[in-house]
Amino acid sequence: MGAYRKLFVLLVMVGGLIGCSGPKVTFREAAVLPGDQKEAPYPPQPKDLLSVQPFVVFGSVQMDTALSASHKDLSMSFLRSMLQEEGSLQFIQERRIQTALQRPEFQNYSGTSPKDVVALATHLRAKYAAVVQIIPSREKVEDGEWATYMTLEIYQSPSGNKIFNQSFDFVSSKTKELWEKLKPEMQDAFPLRGFISETRNNRTFARISLGKADGVKPKRLFGIFRRDIQAVTKEDGSTVRRTIYSSVGQLEITDVMERESWGTIRERDRGKVLKGDAVFSKAEQR
Repeated sequence: MGAYRKLFVLLVMVGGLIGCSGPKVTFREAAVLPGDQKEAPYPPQPKDLLSVQPFVVFGSVQMDTALSASHKDLSMSFLRSMLQEEGSLQFIQERRIQTALQRPEFQNYSGTSPKDVVALATHLRAKYAAVVQIIPSREKVEDGEWATYMTLEIYQSPSGNKIFNQSFDFVSSKTKELWEKLKPEMQDAFPLRGFISETRNNRTFARISLGKADGVKPKRLFGIFRRDIQAVTKEDGSTVRRTIYSSVGQLEITDVMERESWGTIRERDRGKVLKGDAVFSKAEQR
């Protein structure tokens, strides 16, 4: 009888486990619960939810005369591709730049001066200004290969704060390796920025205002931040509004649509996150 009793107990336990392990709940089946109704103190305004990739203005490329035009073009093509794909940046059309440079305030403009390029970016309402230098590389290369040494500096507009500064050898046969090396630095300097539009299941799942069109991919991690807008008095007595961000959690993207995405909020953060909190993408790890 002991053996039969043990078998009976085992069958009951297995049956219980099967009964309890129903289908996994996703954001599609999840309900909007009371905790999901809470909003951040400063939720985004309609203009904040407009998904617009920031622009960058390039100054004149400083290039050593020993390099050919094709070396410059191929080196710059690599930089532009990286900024577009990993930094989610757009480029001001050359026609607009040349039109702006006809204005009196740019009469003494120098495309190699960070200050002047930032001023041009500010005029064109671009968020960033870039200065590039390309010189011959000391890297040893095989026959049929070539290499340049590039320095890329990117400044915020209109503050002029330098936010990216990298120098590297660009070897024609090792572009993939260089891309993977620069990718985390580029993503860290230019994170995707959006907001939590909705949460479900007491902040287990969150919908954010960024999607495939913005470069979001499954498994990408986003930091979640609470915004606080403060009034700051300047030296001249005028008052400006400053936005302060404080970290409240993290989410991982699971489903990506064209203009929005869904993710799972880290379990220990679910009690802190609110609808309307800001999200910033984290750099992908190699």
